[in-house]
Amino acid sequence: MKRLIKIGIIVCAISLIVIISNMLIPYKKIYLAILHALVYKMEPTESVDAIFTLAFEPERLEQSLVWKKKESSTKWIISIGKSDDSLTQNYKNHDLEYFLSLHKLTISNDVFIVDSTCKHTYDEARLLDKLASTHRFQNILIISAPYHMRRVKYIFDKMKSEKNNSYYYYTCPDWGLYSNHINKEYFYNSHHTRIWKEPLSMRPFIYSWQFVIKEWVKYFIYKLYFR
Repeated sequence: MKRLIKIGIIVCAISLIVIISNMLIPYKKIYLAILHALVYKMEPTESVDAIFTLAFEPERLEQSLVWKKKESSTKWIISIGKSDDSLTQNYKNHDLEYFLSLHKLTISNDVFIVDSTCKHTYDEARLLDKLASTHRFQNILIISAPYHMRRVKYIFDKMKSEKNNSYYYYTCPDWGLYSNHINKEYFYNSHHTRIWKEPLSMRPFIYSWQFVIKEWVKYFIYKLYFR
């Protein structure tokens, strides 16, 4: 009995410490400030020759499609990423075809290039620079997630060989555009939603901090790499 009482006292003490610390230290404000500092957006000021969608995600495709509909002649380039196993790669290919079919689009008619060779953002920046040179794209809209965009901008700007080319950066909503064709449950459970919506409940809190810290670490690694 005494042991149970001691355990109860310890649990209560820990709970009290957590409650008081949450009251005194604005964890949520600090977290969101660090997260928002990763966000970057620069909308096009003129017509774009190409749209480059990074690292196949449904919400990124949705946002790209919005811009594609504005300028139908714009070339749409989609990077679905390179997976370590063929099964995952096949899933990505199938998901892309499914997304396009739902919007009555085809790869041959509506998508200029689908690339599956890039494993990292660095690879995608190198790919875009090569495509821009080959096809003489000058104004390019790059679409990715908000948390990803500051690192994207830094890498793509550094890898751009044609300095007269203009790169514009547009973020998709991380909570999804919720079109009728996209599974809302996916967005509620994905890290894209969790890092913004659930920073204070314990398990997502730990996950979210890890996610944001990793993103900042990768950003500074590239800063050191390009020095």
